[in-house]
Amino acid sequence: NEVLFGTSHGLIYIRNDKLVQVKYPNELKNSLVMSIREKDGHIFIATADNGLYVWDRKDRFLHFDKSDGLSSNHIYSLVFDTQNRLWVGTGNYLNRLIFNNKYDKVTVKKYGKEQGFF
Repeated sequence: NEVLFGTSHGLIYIRNDKLVQVKYPNELKNSLVMSIREKDGHIFIATADNGLYVWDRKDRFLHFDKSDGLSSNHIYSLVFDTQNRLWVGTGNYLNRLIFNNKYDKVTVKKYGKEQGFF
């Protein structure tokens, strides 16, 4: 009974056929959303220019970008593997992210030319 849309100006959230207002960061309002994934009740939002956001589906948004170890703030794609690792396709490298239980700390491993990727 709910749908979350990523747009060129942030998010649109519809629940039970009604628009739900979400208080999300201003930076996300001005970002192009490229990919959205859900895991363990959290929503992972990839943007074209502002890195990755993790939303707890309440009012908490966490933000991760190059300063946290991502190889780029431009994220094309997100996918979780069977070991709960988040794979992030960026403009520069493929990144593997492992979060702690609260999703507020992340370990990033980069895969690029040095690891045999084209």
